[in-house]
Amino acid sequence: MAHTPMSLRITKTTSDACTIFKVDGRLVADGVADLERDCQSTEGTVYLDLTELLSADAESIEAIQRMVGGGARLLGASPYIRIQLGLKEEE
Repeated sequence: MAHTPMSLRITKTTSDACTIFKVDGRLVADGVADLERDCQSTEGTVYLDLTELLSADAESIEAIQRMVGGGARLLGASPYIRIQLGLKEEE
């Protein structure tokens, strides 16, 4: 039996101070709508942990940019993802 590789997993961790959405795998339009909606409905500081994000399509990149524009903070974005997001090294 062949195994299908995981395409996306989003894990939410909440504390008193913040909420972290950890994104693992490949983020495409189908998955990003739920992530964006969850981020918008979360109170307090929101972090997007992109440490294990392998790739993101154009719609997903735009959605991440909107989330960051709305106050979400990035953790662990690879240089490749940072370039796609149009971010400088120190941002």
